[in-house]
Amino acid sequence: MGMFPEDAKIPVSKLISLWIAEGFVQNIESGRLMEEAAEGYLMDLIHSNVVMVSKRKYNGKVKDFQVHDVVLHFCLERSREEKFMLAVKGHYIQFQPSEWKESRVSFNSGNEFSKFASLRSKTRKTFNQHLRSLIMTNGGLFQISHNWDPFRQFSKLRLVKVLDLSSHQVDCLSPATLQPLIHLKYLALHTRKFDFHPESHLPNLETSIVNCDANPILLPWTFWKMEKLRHVDMHLAEFDLEEHKQGTFEESSKLENLKILREVVIEIDRVDVLLGKCPNVQELRIRFKGDRKSREPFCPTLESLTKLQSVFISFMGSPIPSELHLPSN
Repeated sequence: MGMFPEDAKIPVSKLISLWIAEGFVQNIESGRLMEEAAEGYLMDLIHSNVVMVSKRKYNGKVKDFQVHDVVLHFCLERSREEKFMLAVKGHYIQFQPSEWKESRVSFNSGNEFSKFASLRSKTRKTFNQHLRSLIMTNGGLFQISHNWDPFRQFSKLRLVKVLDLSSHQVDCLSPATLQPLIHLKYLALHTRKFDFHPESHLPNLETSIVNCDANPILLPWTFWKMEKLRHVDMHLAEFDLEEHKQGTFEESSKLENLKILREVVIEIDRVDVLLGKCPNVQELRIRFKGDRKSREPFCPTLESLTKLQSVFISFMGSPIPSELHLPSN
């Protein structure tokens, strides 16, 4: 929890995804989901008044929580003593990755970061090759300068498991940057363009959170081969339907572990095929896309998603359905 800034409202789903990616959720009971076990850990901390609830969901479960300043300072102090984690705060001049010996680093750049970005350091420091987790936070979103871009060296972080760059907007992140990161389990990005190609297939990825501003994300058939995915949140991502027409889509695997699928655009005539690939999804946020002039009846069927707990549906240029079939539970 010391990875997050002071007074931050921490989403439970994010913390749980990070815990799972770090391997902190282990030895769970047979048949119990890791998400449920992790939620139990958090509830123990809440009942002990170690952390504070800030927002709840419709069903009473905790959505966001906060860490008291005293607890946060305790976390940071113990982290320094045990070399478990390093929290760095300041502008880019203090971004010296070669000096970070800990395997987990949280870098809080602060609002003044962009003001100094054009100064640029004369020496370009390399990352610690043993880095496992890097979370970058700041008080406000800003775009990374072309003159100073620390992310060019990410391809050298061969052992990294957690990479959270969601508080910084990167112009374009190429597949070549991600391709060597075969151990990556948690990826969070804010970018203007994100190319997801088969060669950038990440075999161990569990969480993918990508906010793409300018261009839609086109997901290839290899997306359905990423069997370890548990949490997918890709703003206005679309599936490559040309592959579906060619028959390669049906040959791909099901995402049995996928629990959260958000912000994905689905063609109305491919709904059954696409959702059939994620039978155990619990939270679904999708946008149906189709021809509004079409006279074909539109009756999306979600009854097969028996684990579904919450669903949000919107329509992009498609007719409002005449019927909507939801699971009974």
